[in-house]
Amino acid sequence: MKFQRKAGGPQEAISGFAFEMRPYSTKAESGVEGIAGRFGRVATSRAKSRWRRRKDSCDFEVRLQGDHMPETVYRTRVPSDDFRENTSLTIDGVPVAFDFNRRAIRTRSRALRISYQDRSYRYTVIQPHQEFVLERTGVTVALEVVKDAGGRKGRARHRVAMTGDVDAIDIALAVVLHEVDTTALTSFGAVLASVGAVSAVLDSYPRHSKGPADYSDSSD
Repeated sequence: MKFQRKAGGPQEAISGFAFEMRPYSTKAESGVEGIAGRFGRVATSRAKSRWRRRKDSCDFEVRLQGDHMPETVYRTRVPSDDFRENTSLTIDGVPVAFDFNRRAIRTRSRALRISYQDRSYRYTVIQPHQEFVLERTGVTVALEVVKDAGGRKGRARHRVAMTGDVDAIDIALAVVLHEVDTTALTSFGAVLASVGAVSAVLDSYPRHSKGPADYSDSSD
């Protein structure tokens, strides 16, 4: 999905408001889209991967665009741990720095710390795959996944609620991060990392193969 960013639009932050996004899918890509108030239409897109073997890896990219949104791009290599060496995040081509406490056990303590120009954010997974919060001084963007009536087959929609003087950068960051794998930022991610570390240590030990036993009598 391609956008031609519109001229004009909100030049200043807008006091807290809410909007919804819904999933879409084509043969080539999928994502979510919605109308973010005066910021206009906003949508994410990610190509549908074609895996030939379980061990294959490929570039994974989520791109956010909109009428009055900065182009925001998240890239990583999969399968891999997100938010590590092979991961990048840019806003209109400007790199975004991020890190989290990999030694922490609790999900809230593993929140992603984000730095972009003169801004500092904190992105927390409240409930895996369902509820997330992006915060900076004076601004909060909460994103929650809810389902329409219809039980398990109800279609999911994304509810974005904001407080404070929110601008397009706040919205872009919150929405694009929701579209990526944030398992590493949870307590379950801490467990997976610990298991991986133990496996790496065990794999580092040399493995000696034993040949067939020699039962011959050396005295003969």
